[in-house]
Amino acid sequence: MKILVIGAGRTGRAIGHTLAGDGNFSVTLVDSNRQATDFARRGGLAIREADAACIEDVAKIARG
Repeated sequence: MKILVIGAGRTGRAIGHTLAGDGNFSVTLVDSNRQATDFARRGGLAIREADAACIEDVAKIARG
C-alpha cells in the first residue's frame, strides 16, 4: 500500500519510519523545508519536495 505523509519534520519522519519498517507500505514524505527533507532522505525515506499548503501540488504527487 502506498502512503503519503505530509510533513518531514520529527512527527512525519517517525510515522514514515514506522510504516516503512512494517514492510507492507511504500512511504513518501512531502515537505517544502529543505533541511527536513535532507534529514529524512539521509534516514532512507522517499521524499518529494512541495508546498503542502498548495493542494494542487499535493494532489499531483498523490496521483503519481
